[in-house]
Amino acid sequence: MTVEPIDERVFSHGPVVIFRWAMAEGWPVEFVTENVSGILGADADDFTSGRVSYSGMIHPDDLERVSAEFQSHIDNGPDKFQHDDYRAVKPDGDVVWLQDFTVLERGETGRVVRALGYIVDITDRRAVEAELRKAHEELEGRVEGRTEDLTREVAERQATQNRLRGAVESLQEGFALFDSDDRLVLFNDTYRQLNPLAPEALEKGMTFEELIRANIKRGVLTEAKGREEEFVRDRLEAHRNPGGAILRNFKGGRSYLLKETRTPEGGGCADVRGCNRIAARKCGSGGNQK
Repeated sequence: MTVEPIDERVFSHGPVVIFRWAMAEGWPVEFVTENVSGILGADADDFTSGRVSYSGMIHPDDLERVSAEFQSHIDNGPDKFQHDDYRAVKPDGDVVWLQDFTVLERGETGRVVRALGYIVDITDRRAVEAELRKAHEELEGRVEGRTEDLTREVAERQATQNRLRGAVESLQEGFALFDSDDRLVLFNDTYRQLNPLAPEALEKGMTFEELIRANIKRGVLTEAKGREEEFVRDRLEAHRNPGGAILRNFKGGRSYLLKETRTPEGGGCADVRGCNRIAARKCGSGGNQK
């Protein structure tokens, strides 16, 4: 079966330009399709007559690299290759980006006698890529800036929290802080000693009610025995609408004065200090056992 050669008119229009170069200085053009003028701004006759040099159109910043790539393939192969994208300068000064695919033809001695290839105008694609890179870099810059801001905010919050913890730990009495969802979020070591469930409550995100019920279940609050639900209701009412200090009786005969207040954010804090019951009554708290 004989395959007819492709009519060159197939390439007379469109973005692909076919070249055949001679192996001489400046890569003289032996043949080029007519559509070259639409891409490089010079007619086919300008190239084949030598009035325009192909190598002379390659951007000065790219010519050395393109020449080195070409020579490397002449010396070492392979004979079919694609150049890295390069720029060409049109006669009117406009710059276009080209994609170049080349095939070397060798004679019987292995010497390259000519080169065949085609170029594609990729200027629009490169412009889009440049815009995407710019947008990506700007986005990375904004993300990096925001990350730095967040890192700084986290560090500042951590420093503030550390100062707050230091202040809370310096208190002689027990102290606990509940957030607007009534979950335990902060306490000092004194409070932990008075309420051993505090670390577990903090870890599990227990609410005040859950903490009270857990203490009742463990038998810590002796005054709740036999009236557990009533005690929980009364205790929640006093917690949500705090008044004066109240006396709390714990297992082992321990008693504590508890003073609660609400925070502007809707949370609450508790101040707990140990005392004996006689002292508590002298403070006027013995009558409030809720």
